[in-house]
Amino acid sequence: MKRRKSGGVAREFPKKCLQASRAVLTRKCFLILARLHEVIHTASKHLDAYRIPEAARAIESLVDDLSRWYIRRSRVRFSDMALDADRAAASATLAEVLQHLARLIAPFSPFFAEALYQSVVGNKESVHLAEWPGVQKKLLNQQLLLDMAETRRIASEALRVRAELGVKVRQPLATLKVKSDKLTEENKKDLLELLKDEVNVKEIIFDPTLTEEFEFDARITPELKTEGMLRDVIREIQQLRQKAGLVRRDSIEVSFAGPPELRLALESGEVVFKKAVGAKRLVLLGDKPNSFKHAVTEADIKIDGAAVWIAIRKA
Repeated sequence: MKRRKSGGVAREFPKKCLQASRAVLTRKCFLILARLHEVIHTASKHLDAYRIPEAARAIESLVDDLSRWYIRRSRVRFSDMALDADRAAASATLAEVLQHLARLIAPFSPFFAEALYQSVVGNKESVHLAEWPGVQKKLLNQQLLLDMAETRRIASEALRVRAELGVKVRQPLATLKVKSDKLTEENKKDLLELLKDEVNVKEIIFDPTLTEEFEFDARITPELKTEGMLRDVIREIQQLRQKAGLVRRDSIEVSFAGPPELRLALESGEVVFKKAVGAKRLVLLGDKPNSFKHAVTEADIKIDGAAVWIAIRKA
């Protein structure tokens, strides 16, 4: 690794990605890039002062943010269901972070860093001959990092409150009231959408009169209950796909037998449901059939106490 005391070489983020529209390069893209360059700055400073453990912890925190937030929150953008430009921007951002990460961890984990680097850049010189990464200041957006830190703090605390209420995360709730002077509805709309998705509520309301920091509307209407049950069905089908060794590009046919309210919900939301599970066809049945030809796998399960049968096969 060619280490430079000045902080290394700041290679420009690929122009083909910056030429994409700002709507495609989402806040999540710019956030992980800001975190990357923040960690490059922090790790370089620690290594220059021979503070090895501190540098390692900074890099570890980046890995945690990359896996727990960027990749997890961008799963749909990586899928075949995403628009080509959106998928390309998300993938290019991930590749950019990974190749920088490989150079950051090279002094700590040389063999893994080499394998990671070659898997991203492909057939190039060794990571140990590459320049140490430098900070690209225009991507180091401190305000964005502060906003996201507050968003994650609120999400973590709100999920704790949900757990105390005994409401599972897959069950949508109507509203979450928040008392915060750092995020507002006017200037942080995209972060609020992320927060709504993370906490699984339909609406977030900022209320400075709250006595506590958070307040959920924990009433579960029949519509919300049905939506929660549908999410459970989708989760079960994803597990069946995984159990059967299917990959994302494998289209399936789904046969479903369950209570009338769930069948009605699946029928009304068929387009969204099929997109979520990668299905070309959905067959709704009143009762479990005696046999299901060419099924890859099937399961008898309980969803909120209701007996459900699901079978899938390749389309």
